[in-house]
Amino acid sequence: SQAITILLAENDRVFYFTGLPTDAKKTMQETTYSADGVRKMLQEHNIDAMQKAQDLKRQKELLKVSSDEYTKKLDEIKGGKDTPTVIIKALDTASYKNLIDALDEMQICNIGKYVIDKMDPETKALIKDFEAKGGAAKN
Repeated sequence: SQAITILLAENDRVFYFTGLPTDAKKTMQETTYSADGVRKMLQEHNIDAMQKAQDLKRQKELLKVSSDEYTKKLDEIKGGKDTPTVIIKALDTASYKNLIDALDEMQICNIGKYVIDKMDPETKALIKDFEAKGGAAKN
């Protein structure tokens, strides 16, 4: 699955897992808001689109594509079938700033398919279970 779920928690903590919610216990990790954290993870999962977007930006800078054409092509790249879909869920204790930071990363990493979803009891339980098992932060 091309899905990535990002979970925002209190005290600037951020977790993520890839695939379906049933895969979360195997793939959940804690990361940070640093450039080596969420951003690096998203870039690694979206490497093809990132490269295409950089190439397109170079063409625009060299005046090989118009501004309108650039915007249209960039939207196509971001929404491509090989790009990940990111689901962002925030605990009530997460800060508004953390949500804005997560949304900023969607733009920086050329993620065109993302949604903010409600935190459900099952996902809250995944975080508690992860913490109980001593999950450590990974940059």
